[in-house]
Amino acid sequence: MHLFRPVCVIAPVFGVFFVLVAGSAPAQANACRDKAASAPKIRLNVEFRSPSLQTNLSRKQLRSRGGGSAHLMGKTEVKRSYRMEMGIRYTKSPNGKGVCFEPTIVKVDIASDPVRIFLASELKTGSCAYRVTLDHEKRHVAIERKALNRHTADLRGELKRALPKHMQWAKSKNHAIEKNRDVLKRVLERTMAAVANEARNRHGEMDTPAAYRAETKKCNDWPS
Repeated sequence: MHLFRPVCVIAPVFGVFFVLVAGSAPAQANACRDKAASAPKIRLNVEFRSPSLQTNLSRKQLRSRGGGSAHLMGKTEVKRSYRMEMGIRYTKSPNGKGVCFEPTIVKVDIASDPVRIFLASELKTGSCAYRVTLDHEKRHVAIERKALNRHTADLRGELKRALPKHMQWAKSKNHAIEKNRDVLKRVLERTMAAVANEARNRHGEMDTPAAYRAETKKCNDWPS
């Protein structure tokens, strides 16, 4: 028997840098909307780390990591995270109250890292039970990879569409940071949630009592 136990951590990290634009500022805050924003550069990096294999934990130790099956032989753990940085160009308002701003570059790193496969130490390396369990866990890894690739395929376009087509007004530089961060954060968290939901559903389709019984019948050397 096998159990998938994902460790799904969405760990956003934000960084911001600024470029002050020289020249005349809009006469008033509302004039920000009259200034077309330049299309920001979107740099997206999606990484799915190759899984590591650990065979030094017993079934009891695997159960202590989550899951209560007495027949637990394998487990896959995945940590998902994202990191975002953005550059903002802004101009000060003539009276010093507020700024007009636009994002100039957005850098996003999304990773499934680490990806770890655990096989119970009771499994004899190379045995039928070992091979069946490893194959099962590799299919869990494939589910994670496909879900990540599917839901990040158009992420660059989604980020561009989420950003305004005109310069925006903000009370301050920090307010400008918050407005951009919140817009992009919603897109990224929606994407990460979609990855998690699809993966969870596909894992559930694999880990059924009927599927476990079918795999158990493939071998006669399961540890007692």
